[in-house]
Amino acid sequence: MVKEKTPTTYASDEEIRAGVQDNKGGIYSADFKRLLKFDERMREKDGKNKDDYSVDSRCETICDYAFNGCYYLKRVDLTNVKYIGRYAFFGCMNLKEVSTSRNDVIVEYVGKKAFQHCTKIEEIEFPSKLFTIEEGVFCECSSLRHVHNLETVHTINREAFADCCKLQDFVFPDYLTTIGESAFEGCDCLQEVVLPEFVRKICSRAFANCGNLKKFTIGNTKAEIAADAFVDCPRLQWRNDNNNINNVI
Repeated sequence: MVKEKTPTTYASDEEIRAGVQDNKGGIYSADFKRLLKFDERMREKDGKNKDDYSVDSRCETICDYAFNGCYYLKRVDLTNVKYIGRYAFFGCMNLKEVSTSRNDVIVEYVGKKAFQHCTKIEEIEFPSKLFTIEEGVFCECSSLRHVHNLETVHTINREAFADCCKLQDFVFPDYLTTIGESAFEGCDCLQEVVLPEFVRKICSRAFANCGNLKKFTIGNTKAEIAADAFVDCPRLQWRNDNNNINNVI
C-alpha cells in the first residue's frame, strides 16, 4: 500500500478572511475543497440548527482548528472528507456524533489532537486507511467506548487514547508495530490487551493507570517493552508465555 502525500491542513488568517462563507457558519476555499473555519457565532445569531452541521459535499479537507472549541455543535456530517487537520474539533465538548462517508471515500489523515476533549463522543467509525493515529487524537474523550476501522494502522502515537476512561474491547490492528508513550494511559475500562506479532515497541506508560486491565498478550517474543509500560495496573496478573520478560527495558 502506497501512502499518499497529505495535503496541507493549515489555513492562514488571510485565507480565512478571503474565504467563501455559506449560510451555516462554514468558511471555505474558493473551490470548496477545504473548510478553513467554522464560525459558530453566525449560528448563535440566527438561533437555528446550532446543533448540526453538514460539511459541503465538495469538501475534502477540514483545516487545522476549524471547529476548535465549538460549544453548541452536537452532530457533524463529514461526507467526502479525506483529511482532518490538527486540533480540528479540539474541545467540542458537546459533540456526540461524527458521520462520515456514504460514497466509499476513505479518511486518510487525522491530525494531532483533532478530537481531544470531545467528552461526549461515544463511538468513532469511519472508512479509513490511516497508517498512524497521531498524538492525542482522542485524548480525554471520556465517553468514547468503541473505535472502528483501524485495520491499516501501524503506529499509535503518544496519548492517542489517554484518559478515554470508558474505552473497551479495543481491537489492536494486525500490522501495528509501535504503541507510543501514554497512548492508553488511564483507560480504566480496558480489561484485556491482545497485541499482534508485529508489535516491536511499547513505550513508557503506554498502559499506565489502567485500573481494570487484567490480561496482556503479545505475539512478538522480541518486542521492547518499557519497564513502566504497565505501571499502576493493580489487576494485571500475568503476561502470556510468548512474551519474553527479558525484553522489558
